[in-house]
Formats: sequence, structure tokens, C-alpha cells
Amino acid sequence: TARAAVALFRQMQGPSWHRVPPSAVSYATLMYALTKAGRPAEALALWDELQSSGVRPTVRCHHAALVAMADELQWRLAVDTVSAMLRKHGRRARESGVRALDGVRGGGGGGMGAKAPAPDEACFAAGISACGRAGQTRAALNLFDEMKRSGVTPGARAFCAAISACEPPRARGK
Repeated sequence: TARAAVALFRQMQGPSWHRVPPSAVSYATLMYALTKAGRPAEALALWDELQSSGVRPTVRCHHAALVAMADELQWRLAVDTVSAMLRKHGRRARESGVRALDGVRGGGGGGMGAKAPAPDEACFAAGISACGRAGQTRAALNLFDEMKRSGVTPGARAFCAAISACEPPRARGK
């Protein structure tokens, strides 16, 4: 259960002789487990904890957070997160990229700072899905275009997320 997963994660951090510092892998694994268990808000709280922990977030951590953002309909945070990843790595974002998202971003950058890895196709797809699930088709398609401009090749996952984002809200189960 998710409760047992959280307990094990906290036990890792415990004061006992077997203290095992949490790693990016353990954070990502728990974020995925919480989201899968229907507790994405807790996964996002763990995402916040990770960012202040001193552990360097990996692409997998970002993807786990983006999946939770999609479940929580936090599309602006998802766009900010992917945009911050792009800015950190300058994947042509300076010339054409992030400007396409200026009309939809909140501005916080998802709290990434200098820790952000380059986004991969899975991260973009999760961000696109977050936008689509929240009914933000324009933002989803802008993010899809940004993925291509930044040099990340869209795969089936990203195309499916973009196609789903074009569905009317009723068709998405709302």
C-alpha cells in the first residue's frame, strides 16, 4: 500500500544505525507509487521535499512529478517545470522555444533552479498530458511544438498525449 511505501521511505531516513539517505531513485519510486495509489497531492509534496533535500533530481524524478501534476490538473506547474528544464539546458529555447509558452506559463519555473536535467520525450508527454487533462488544448499543443523545436523527437507517447489533448472535455471523462 502507499501507506507502507511512505513508512519505508521515512524509515530509510530514521535515526537508527541503518540510516540510508534517500536518493533520487527512492524519491521517484515513491512519487510514482503515491500517484498510482490516487494520492498525487502527496507525491507533489514529496517533490517539494526533494527539491530542498540536497538530492539532485533526475529526469525520472521530474517525470514522476509531472505525472502527479497531470493527475492533479496542475497544468501551469507542469508547463513551468518543463520550461525550467529547457532553460537550464538551452535546447534552442532561447531562440524560439520557451517564448511559445509565455502566454500560458505562470512564471515560477517549477522550483527547479540549477538542478533541472534536460527534458526527455516522457517528460514532455507528461506535461502535454497535464495540459490536456486540464482542458488546456492550446498549452498542450504549444508544449508539443516546443518539444520538436528543442530537438526532442516525439514518440508514440507524446503524439498520443497531444491527440488526447485535442479531445473535447466530455470525451476525456470530465
